[in-house]
Amino acid sequence: YQGKADWEIIKKVKAAVKIPVYGNGDLSDLDSIMKMYQKTGCDGFALGRAAQGNPWIFKKILEPDVKVSKQEWLDLVCSHLDQMIAKTGDEQSAIIRMRSQLAYYLRGKKNSSSLKNQLMRPKSKEEIISLLKAVEFDE
Repeated sequence: YQGKADWEIIKKVKAAVKIPVYGNGDLSDLDSIMKMYQKTGCDGFALGRAAQGNPWIFKKILEPDVKVSKQEWLDLVCSHLDQMIAKTGDEQSAIIRMRSQLAYYLRGKKNSSSLKNQLMRPKSKEEIISLLKAVEFDE
């Protein structure tokens, strides 16, 4: 995941085939999507890493002024944690598996580096929720 995506390859593939071509790489907002379209002429777009921890990205692309409240963010992160606990059937293993996802949810938040560190230690869902409630939110 280093460097910039090679949109020139997408352009060459689009020119070479008669099937729909979807572009991916370095897409995070409507502006980047439009730039890719202008450069490649691709038929559609796929977002990957930009959506990790930011499922609202798709709505924001269509409605750039959409704001996500802290409560909406917290509810979604807690729901994700609850689903992981239900899937694994064990709170401890769910917490371990969720650590990387929690880091994505914190991306761009104030003091996220310190919080990511703190989120590596909790042993219970309640401890995680307590830490998440302390996140400063200026969305």
